[in-house]
Amino acid sequence: MWKEIGVIASVVTALSFIVASIIALISLRVNNRLRRTDLLNALFEKFFYQSKYAEIRKHIDYSSKHEDLMKLLEEALINRKKEELEEKCVDFFNFFEFIAVLWKLKQLQIKEIKFMFEYYIKMLDNNPYTKRYIEENGFENLLDLIKEIKK
Repeated sequence: MWKEIGVIASVVTALSFIVASIIALISLRVNNRLRRTDLLNALFEKFFYQSKYAEIRKHIDYSSKHEDLMKLLEEALINRKKEELEEKCVDFFNFFEFIAVLWKLKQLQIKEIKFMFEYYIKMLDNNPYTKRYIEENGFENLLDLIKEIKK
């Protein structure tokens, strides 16, 4: 009789361990999703609701349609005559370099980046001045992200 109780206790212990492991894994996945959502929300707010990137977003959005904006980007990024604008562009590029690092560290998935930032990443690649600046000034992670987005 004691032997059967010992077997039953072992089985109950093993089942309890399995159930606890499954619950822990589910909890880990839920927490991971919540953390990713928080990260994406923070990036979204920083990029779209803070004024820090607004001027450069405007330049990137409209430079292909307005020659004067394209000329400003050329002056800042190629001729380096507009230091303040160049610095704002570098901040903008660094934002996406950070996103690229998060992607490489597997903290963000490419589909998440595409949902939120694909347009601007493609615009950086499509603009000859931003593309050249990124290629010539050490934004290797961003270049890798651009390649991945283009696939």
